[in-house]
Amino acid sequence: MESIDLIMLQIGSGFSRDIYFLLTKIQGILWSIANTVLVFYFLKITGLIRLYNHEKQIRYRYYFLLVSAILSLFLLFTENGTVFFALEAAIYGIQYTILLYTLILERKELMYYFREIVSVKE
Repeated sequence: MESIDLIMLQIGSGFSRDIYFLLTKIQGILWSIANTVLVFYFLKITGLIRLYNHEKQIRYRYYFLLVSAILSLFLLFTENGTVFFALEAAIYGIQYTILLYTLILERKELMYYFREIVSVKE
């Protein structure tokens, strides 16, 4: 065997089901934090563009994002994989729905704004 194979076998020999579930929880929480930050800043950018266009600010999407962030805390307390993955799917579903909804609803304003930035003015 090659040395890399021996290293992988050594790492895998101490990898129990409990360690796997703990690492899965950590990974799920970190992904949830990353998604929350991504959606938050996308909403902030969209809000600034709406402000530039003299439209009302976004409010309810932030509340849904807050709900998903609160639900993310419960990932720490899940007892089994089924509950963990169901909760994770609900959290990511909320976050990606906010992202998709905002992108569809605000697409024209976003494109016009970014077109102004990118276009060369003569």
